[in-house]
Amino acid sequence: MEWLVENIIFLLITIIVLAVLFVIFIISRIIKCPADKIIVITGKVGKNSDGTPKAYVCLHGGAVFIYPLIQNYSFLDINPISIQINLKKLFEKIDILPSDISVFTIAISTEKGIMEKAAEYLLGLSQEKIKELAEDIIYGQIRSIVEQLSEENAYITNDELLEIIVKQVETEIEKIGLQIINIKL
Repeated sequence: MEWLVENIIFLLITIIVLAVLFVIFIISRIIKCPADKIIVITGKVGKNSDGTPKAYVCLHGGAVFIYPLIQNYSFLDINPISIQINLKKLFEKIDILPSDISVFTIAISTEKGIMEKAAEYLLGLSQEKIKELAEDIIYGQIRSIVEQLSEENAYITNDELLEIIVKQVETEIEKIGLQIINIKL
């Protein structure tokens, strides 16, 4: 009889320990997304409307359960990035004189559609690499604007120039999942 009681107690303790370990494991797979990040879940995450498997799902804020072994997660930082571009050299050809240094403030977008592009193009890149990529896009778009204005021999005000720059740069920068927060010409 004593042997049976010892085995039952051992069995109960084992079941309790296993249950506690299982609960801890489940709780450890619940990932909270900080307010300044986007969580990108990869692996088996569902299907698109056309039935093809999704590569990733993006969420901004909240918490999500990550299924063990079939899903993984990464974070994208949405903190603003400040980019300084010397416009004086670019605008020497035409008669517009913005300030010497322009400051572009950009960040990874949290809008649906654009956020997914950020996951596709920017996931795994450091903030410095993202900054370099955005700087190249901005510089290229401004160079294109200057060439168009010099060909047309157009005279525009700084406000009109800012509007053109915002429109053209924003279109290109959204293609990789970024958004313009502020521009100071």
